[in-house]
Amino acid sequence: NQIVFGILANYQNNYRDPAFRNDVNAQLQGKFFVTRYNNQSIRIEMIEFDENENSTFELGAEKVKISYKKYVEQRYGIECGKKEVCVLKDRRGSAFLPQLAYLTMRSDECADVYDQVLEVTNQPIN
Repeated sequence: NQIVFGILANYQNNYRDPAFRNDVNAQLQGKFFVTRYNNQSIRIEMIEFDENENSTFELGAEKVKISYKKYVEQRYGIECGKKEVCVLKDRRGSAFLPQLAYLTMRSDECADVYDQVLEVTNQPIN
């Protein structure tokens, strides 16, 4: 599995390059990933470049503001030490940190492996 953070790091700090957002969207939008703390397959619907690990959201009925980084650390006990240039959003608008997102076999990068698996078994990979 390829970590999304690694794909972003391939741009070697050229995040202000005008082509960066277009390239990243073309490469990642519509792909599936799993996080380090959840085995659920999640589809990248949007890449939010105006948010990062320190961006906040309102949590619970009390609507307490908490950063994505702090939420993951408190909820799952996972330290998020890398600086993010964006967050990944699913169809519900939930945000995920690229440093914790691993592309799955459903993604195009793994299409050849997926085809090989299907030659061995007729069961789809979820």
